[in-house]
Amino acid sequence: MVKAPQVVGPEVPDAVLRAVGLETVEVVAQTERSVGKRVGELMRTVGHGFFLNALFRGGAEIPHGPETVVRRGDVFRITGSQLRIHQLAEALGGRVVRPSMATDIVTLALGLSVGAFLGTLPIPLFGLKLSLGSAVGLLLTGIVLSTLRTRDPRLGGPFPEPARQLLEDLGLNVFIAVTALNAGAGVIQSVRAGVLGPIAIGTLVAGLIPPVVGWVVGQYRYHMNAGLLEGAIAGARCSSPGLRTAQEDTESTVPALSYPVTFAISNIVVTLGCYLLASLD
Repeated sequence: MVKAPQVVGPEVPDAVLRAVGLETVEVVAQTERSVGKRVGELMRTVGHGFFLNALFRGGAEIPHGPETVVRRGDVFRITGSQLRIHQLAEALGGRVVRPSMATDIVTLALGLSVGAFLGTLPIPLFGLKLSLGSAVGLLLTGIVLSTLRTRDPRLGGPFPEPARQLLEDLGLNVFIAVTALNAGAGVIQSVRAGVLGPIAIGTLVAGLIPPVVGWVVGQYRYHMNAGLLEGAIAGARCSSPGLRTAQEDTESTVPALSYPVTFAISNIVVTLGCYLLASLD
């Protein structure tokens, strides 16, 4: 290095040549050129000129190293020049997903419409006509779109994290406000009628004992993961605020993995139970 300037010449600071233009993008592994191979093997083909920040599988970041085997749908988050990113995308046989501040409202509106439509479809069962309801219909649509998006992050276009967080916060607050407004008049009438004690006792029995029993059984009988168990109990109670609290408690999105299953089962059981009780009357 000391003798190089004497042979090659003095270093010339050229701003244009030094402005490589680094960017951080995500590349999805989708073809046989990358699926089933090790990360170290892929990096040897075009392993310079960029930095591998993280590797995601199924929407979750996983530990990675040279011996990590690439699966279909794995997402590589890398930083490098446009040329190296393009070469890596060709080596992986995947697609490049660049970050954006825009939000794909079209896909969001389409998902809401499809979910609401599914919720209104009648389902004949034992002579009864049941419906999933808008909540379950939207939940099923969200599961399908989320599953497809984990395999191809370009599906649905860009959706910035701040925008998603804003919709989640608004949804939870509006849900709590609407629930309080609908129940407020009945609570006031019950208090005036002097039945506050039975309401409080019934609330404690129905709202406290089942979750505690579910936690004890899941934690000490089946030794479930605490995050998954919190999400399952919140889903069984149809409690979106409970899911949010579980995510804040675990500092992860793991509770959201088990929430949809028990949420759907709980809605179906409650619906059938109401129809059966109504038929008994």
